[in-house]
Amino acid sequence: MIDDFTDVNAGEKVMMKLWNMHMHKNNFIGDIQLPMAITSFIDENIDKLRHIYRNFLLHVAHLHLMKCISTGRKKII
Repeated sequence: MIDDFTDVNAGEKVMMKLWNMHMHKNNFIGDIQLPMAITSFIDENIDKLRHIYRNFLLHVAHLHLMKCISTGRKKII
């Protein structure tokens, strides 16, 4: 159904399809698993990501913006 979207470009559609297939195939179910999901996604799709690099960066930036992933820095209280 992603192909029916008219407000996204072809690269965004490819990125969405790859990400959704990856998440379903590997049964990732929570935000705690996102760093591992991103790492394995890169490893499995490195050749395809060369063509949609900016879409991938936008996806990861959005995950960070929504506080699903962090920069890895520890907060000092």
